[in-house]
Amino acid sequence: MAVSVLTSTFTFNQVNRDMEKETREVTKHLLIVVRTYTSLDRVRELLHVLRAESGIAIKFVVEPGSKFSRALARYLEAEGAHVLTWQEARQHTWDAVLAAYITKRLAKIRGPLFVIPHGVGYNRRRFASTRDDSSVGLSRYEHTYQGRAFATRIGLSHEEQRSRLFEGARDRAVVIGDPVLDKLVASVVLAPQIRQSLKAGSRRLIVFSSTWGRCSALRSAQRDLIRHLLAQLPADEYVVAMLLHPNVWHGESEVEIRSQLADEIDSGLLLIDHNTWQAPLVAAHLVIGDHGSVTAYAVALGLPVLLAADGATELDPGSPVHDLHTALPHLCTRSELRSQIEQAIDNHDPTLWKPYTTEIFGLPGEGLKATLAVLFELMKLPMPARPPRPKPVRLPEVKKGQEITSYRVSVQLDQDCANGTVERYPELVSTADDVPGSVIVSCHREVDQTVKDNAEIFVRDDPIPVEEAEHWIRACLADCPGTALSAAALTGGGCVLMFREDTCFITARGDPFVVAAVVYQRRISGCPDTPVEVVVTMGGWPHTVVVT
Repeated sequence: MAVSVLTSTFTFNQVNRDMEKETREVTKHLLIVVRTYTSLDRVRELLHVLRAESGIAIKFVVEPGSKFSRALARYLEAEGAHVLTWQEARQHTWDAVLAAYITKRLAKIRGPLFVIPHGVGYNRRRFASTRDDSSVGLSRYEHTYQGRAFATRIGLSHEEQRSRLFEGARDRAVVIGDPVLDKLVASVVLAPQIRQSLKAGSRRLIVFSSTWGRCSALRSAQRDLIRHLLAQLPADEYVVAMLLHPNVWHGESEVEIRSQLADEIDSGLLLIDHNTWQAPLVAAHLVIGDHGSVTAYAVALGLPVLLAADGATELDPGSPVHDLHTALPHLCTRSELRSQIEQAIDNHDPTLWKPYTTEIFGLPGEGLKATLAVLFELMKLPMPARPPRPKPVRLPEVKKGQEITSYRVSVQLDQDCANGTVERYPELVSTADDVPGSVIVSCHREVDQTVKDNAEIFVRDDPIPVEEAEHWIRACLADCPGTALSAAALTGGGCVLMFREDTCFITARGDPFVVAAVVYQRRISGCPDTPVEVVVTMGGWPHTVVVT
């Protein structure tokens, strides 16, 4: 059995390794230091390549002190990582130390330190971190310990950042590009598969992205914007996904977030696990964002972007991200949202934003290779002969809500009542003011008595025999005095309907939901019930309603 051969100053006793259990030869020891889930997210981009190098032992440590690191060590251990205590990490000398952030505490870890950005370069200002007006990650305060710069290498995503870096550390800076953007660009080919996993179908995917803090989109817009998006975008034409910064998830808790957004999630909002934020971005048709990194990535991917918050005060005015943020169009939350979104998509010209993104992202397509080159240099290892293998984005994990069982439905028919459109909006978040002229159509699985009392139409969509269907319709009309029309799907195909004021049933073919909405609209428009064929569009697809 092979045993470890330790060539660094690390010893077997120091790392508590049992050499009799080891079957691979370990020659280098890498310590990855994380402080938040955000910094972990970035170093993850390198792990699949580092794992392929069998001679590198990878250990983790969580720097204490962040309010956003709750249960981070336990999370890493659950992922299979070997996590050291801070005291253990400080006792040893490492071949390389990697961190996607910088604080003075890192100076106390022995070994060549390589710091990289944990987002789109270095653009955010936070006096508590920098003690001056510098961008976080570039200040004298962060980069010096006992008066001296201590990071061995400082990764920049673009050469532009060197002039904003603390002067005493500029000779340690190296441009490494952005491996995350490279991964996103390479994964664009997966957009159809991602939309399929989200069950978006042919619907347009609108991504709402929020960073953390007081100037974030979530804080600025609160729930109202999300609610209005769901209430004003037809559910069969649009799907809305939400991406929240890890600091939102771990500054609060998933329970609190899901509780706050319960109605929206039950109305179709896709709350995306922060570990899989990349996939919905790749598949998006439009992004509503703020000054966070996701917005800049969206622009670089050529996506239309609308800002829901003004975070300019938190950005370094000398950074190109600040310039981009001040130039991007804003979503007017006090105006009708659908037309703004449709215009942004239909009139989008991605070439307008190239001058900004070329100043934000350097070394396009080479981020992973450039980052690994620095890390391998520090560990005194040759670069692998084969270029690093890109990894696709993970399919999204969604925090799903309950089935939508009631909609506000708008039916628009032409003068002859033979053609038209049908649009549905979740009843839970929409009002009559959101959808003028609409009616409430409820499924037989609706349990909210208030909604049932206000529904004009009830539909049973699981097919049943005709006798059972007629019995159910009569019982439904008797139990729900406010219901004007009830319909049920039949096992042999088609459906049967009856109005409250009628004594005879109507038979029809087509989707029972569409049939009921169209027949109801024809009745209140003064058109005869039978016989007729009506073609309507819902969600961009034609639906034929045949009343016999």
